[in-house]
Amino acid sequence: MQLEEDIRLALERLPPTLQGVYAIIIAQIHKGGTLVSMLLAKKALKWLLCAQQPLHSDEFLKAISADLDISNAKITVKNLLDICCNLVKYDSELDVVHFIHLSVREYLETKEPEYEPSLSHSAVATTCLQACLHGDKPKRKGRFKNTRNKTFYDYAMVYWPLHCVHAGAYRREENLCKLFYNFIYDKKTYLDWSWSWRESWEEMGLKMSGDSRDVKLLGQLNDCGSRWPTPIFLACAFGFMELFQDGRNLQEKYGEKRNYQERDPLHVAIRHGQRDVVENLATSSGQEDTDEGSLIAAVSMSHRKLISYLLENNPQLSVTHRVIEFGVKDADVETVELLLTKIDRVEVTTKLINHAAKNELDGKQIIDLLLNLGQDVSIADRTIELACSNRNHGLAILESLLLRSIDSTITEEAVGSAAANEKCGFALLNALFHRASHLEVTSVMVEAACQNSTLEPLQFLLSKNEAVFISYHSLDIAASNEEVGDHMLALLLERCEAILLDEWLLLSAMSNRKLGVELTKLLLAKAGGTILPVTTNLLCSLIYN
Repeated sequence: MQLEEDIRLALERLPPTLQGVYAIIIAQIHKGGTLVSMLLAKKALKWLLCAQQPLHSDEFLKAISADLDISNAKITVKNLLDICCNLVKYDSELDVVHFIHLSVREYLETKEPEYEPSLSHSAVATTCLQACLHGDKPKRKGRFKNTRNKTFYDYAMVYWPLHCVHAGAYRREENLCKLFYNFIYDKKTYLDWSWSWRESWEEMGLKMSGDSRDVKLLGQLNDCGSRWPTPIFLACAFGFMELFQDGRNLQEKYGEKRNYQERDPLHVAIRHGQRDVVENLATSSGQEDTDEGSLIAAVSMSHRKLISYLLENNPQLSVTHRVIEFGVKDADVETVELLLTKIDRVEVTTKLINHAAKNELDGKQIIDLLLNLGQDVSIADRTIELACSNRNHGLAILESLLLRSIDSTITEEAVGSAAANEKCGFALLNALFHRASHLEVTSVMVEAACQNSTLEPLQFLLSKNEAVFISYHSLDIAASNEEVGDHMLALLLERCEAILLDEWLLLSAMSNRKLGVELTKLLLAKAGGTILPVTTNLLCSLIYN
């Protein structure tokens, strides 16, 4: 296409919508070029759709070419961009490949059947299991953990169960099904994996605490380990129901085996919310004399069908006050209503109301349900504090409690819980200070606000007390905050005439993965002529952040 007229005609034929443009590009990928190029491009797009962690470009190329019988040495990033028709781009600073725009992901997942999520996860699960079965453990590039140790092999060792879960029904078809069973029923392979995934987790630098999806995965993986190389705990942790329909597991399924955390299969399934597995284990013919623990498990999962089944088929079981406590703490309001119909009378105590205040499913409705039973129960200061820590329904619960209790005291702990509340902290603080306008903002409250990933709670508290003492601890917490730490630290430093900058405060700032540079500059600027010795800790933080 070299003539001006050719260019004009081509532009006139372009589709009027972005989706139309994407459709043409996908058709070009599927029909143009060689078979290998087409397969490689498809694999790349599927990996980018469902990868749980980004891989450096060399490892990404290794991953997408692993099961295509092609040497990754012949593939370059430029080749990949070309065969994907520039739907993906290369970030040279981070050394990763990603989509050119979020709309590419949305189009592929909703308009192209071949890229719907379960199919993409199936393709990635297949590649990961092949790496676990036949891959070679990588040679580490240094004695210390670093981002260059985040290899395709490590990714496969950690994330294959997650991709198998999301593959859904495709897990039981063709190549993935064969690989899945070959892996879990080869005792040596499975046992080796149950030990070595931890090293891969550490090498990838994944989180070990908090509330992220990786931390949830860590709990599932930890529950897979046992003294016997059995896949029963894997099935219970991830919900692989097909393993319970396999005759090879019948004896293990009803046995007394426990994992390294001393949990039996039923409690592993309960812990990770695998409703179908829990129902299978609790209602199987081999489960006789079901104990209260099984009933509590069903209650905690709001599994009303299973609750009714257990009570009807186990005469020794009944709804006790302990069962009610678990329901009020963990279940939805419909489950609590069911339990109340199964007990003659429940004593509504302050402890029970406290449990309801922590319930993030239906806490407000459950508190109203309990308080409307007509019993005289006091609203304790601790109840207000727990309501303020409820992320989903904290404001609604707090307003309900304050309406019912005129004499409740707003404590420093309650304000701190509100200030740290990620979802409704600002609204909670407004409600508390409206109720008790005389409240004096303390350094403890400010420290709690610095834990929040939003800036508004800290701004609110600082506006209520211009003279509040800014503690060293609040500076340290702000310096560790990876979301808004730079803005928090700037606000705090404005209130400080001078600061004592030591190695540990500077280390907190330098270790902040997202905002380290900005935070370090703020501290050094405020500290003026402070001279600190260059320590091993500071050097390590500088090198590995």
